[in-house]
Amino acid sequence: MKKKIIIVIIILFICLSGGLYLFGEITGNQNIATKCVEKINTMRFDQKLEKNVKAVENNKKPSVPKLSEMEVVDVMHKMANTKVIADKKWGFVKITKERIKNLKTIVSESNYKEKEKLLEILNKWEEGNFSEADKDHNFLWDKLGGTVGKAKGVLKEEQN
Repeated sequence: MKKKIIIVIIILFICLSGGLYLFGEITGNQNIATKCVEKINTMRFDQKLEKNVKAVENNKKPSVPKLSEMEVVDVMHKMANTKVIADKKWGFVKITKERIKNLKTIVSESNYKEKEKLLEILNKWEEGNFSEADKDHNFLWDKLGGTVGKAKGVLKEEQN
């Protein structure tokens, strides 16, 4: 019985993935599946972030693994993608006050190698200062080993 359920789930996943792909081909929007996956990944990251923040605030060990420096750099890079001009961008995460606050809490309590630089960027963003978002992006992009998609400038407010 369990094997049948697993097989049905796999078949449904394949059909859903194929349907999203075909929908993208028909409508000319191949990024729909990518956007769905990105949204799910952002939700998972936010849940993990919130659990880590609650643990820090309660001076307890998190119930989920601590966020690695690369996880934080990756989400900050995706946040920076919303503010910069670049030929290619992979992933977008909306910049919110709550996300910035939570990231600052985690980074402040960390021993990350780039702790000071990450806090400097988050402090600017918290103040609504994105005038150096391209430099911030390129720092984060470089930490991720970026080779394509270097920021060439900052989007104007109306472009965001």
